[in-house]
Amino acid sequence: MGSDGRQLKRSRCRREAFTLTEILLVVSLISIISLALYKSLSNGIRVWERNLQYKQDEDLYIALDKFSYDLRNTAVYTAIPFDGDQDKLAFASVVQVPAGSLNPDGSMGNVEQIGMIEYAYDRVHNALVRRQAGYGQAVQKRLGNKRVLVGSIVGMKFSYYYLSGNSVSIKAKSDDDEIPYAVEIEIKLREVQGGTRTVTRLVHVPVGLEYEGTFKL
Repeated sequence: MGSDGRQLKRSRCRREAFTLTEILLVVSLISIISLALYKSLSNGIRVWERNLQYKQDEDLYIALDKFSYDLRNTAVYTAIPFDGDQDKLAFASVVQVPAGSLNPDGSMGNVEQIGMIEYAYDRVHNALVRRQAGYGQAVQKRLGNKRVLVGSIVGMKFSYYYLSGNSVSIKAKSDDDEIPYAVEIEIKLREVQGGTRTVTRLVHVPVGLEYEGTFKL
């Protein structure tokens, strides 16, 4: 092979290979693009976690407000006793049940009546759940399906406050013959971004007061 052929071959090799500057430029571009994608993904994950946290907080406080409303409306009914321990609480209160007739717009109407409401800690699903039944079903101890109010719970308990004169006793189980003047619910939540936090609420039970004005929440 002549000198012209060798020069042509070397020229072709130079055209087919990358220079060090070109390789460094490509690597730099890939790094910049990867960094931009990482920042975008990281920001998206943080926004998603914040939305989940807001949703969890919203569910929690809606559930606590519902629990407070139901408990403040509790009534004394022999057929539906007030029965509670650390994991579960059932009591007579106002519930809405189907009326058995249709509204003018064709939807099923509801009526309010005394029934049973139950709040419980579902350890299988790590959730606060609620069930209810109308009077007839409550007397027969037939409650409806569980409705999950708050998830991601790692611990929960009820405590019952009783008055005796001017002193207060806190019990892990309700008395058989007496409704407490207040119930405390304590919920330990698993945070979306890691860690846990505990939220408590003390709910006054009007029918449970032994002496009006003896103790004020």
